[in-house]
Amino acid sequence: MTPEQQAQLDANTKAIAAQAKVIATLKKKIKRIAGKNSNSGSRKPSAYLLFVKENMKSAQAEAKEGGGDQKSAMAILGKKWSALTAAEKEDWKSKSAQDSGSVSDSSSTEDIIADH
Repeated sequence: MTPEQQAQLDANTKAIAAQAKVIATLKKKIKRIAGKNSNSGSRKPSAYLLFVKENMKSAQAEAKEGGGDQKSAMAILGKKWSALTAAEKEDWKSKSAQDSGSVSDSSSTEDIIADH
């Protein structure tokens, strides 16, 4: 091997090592960014969670009137949920089945790299 060929080989080896380092860094970045997506892989909300979401403001207002706090509002919601009939709970369950509860994650790896 001539000295020029050896120099070219060394340069190529260094370039490949640098590219491998960049790829490893990008993989770590993708992992970190993907971890920030709180909706990624999340389950559908339960019937009770949908009920709480839709009734929280009224429960908070009710709790404030009684001098209560967030804990009191949650207690009120728990009592209201317990007081629902089976048919009413079934309505909430069907809403839960219809509601996806999460934003679909259609971002590809290339999109993530390009955006960040």
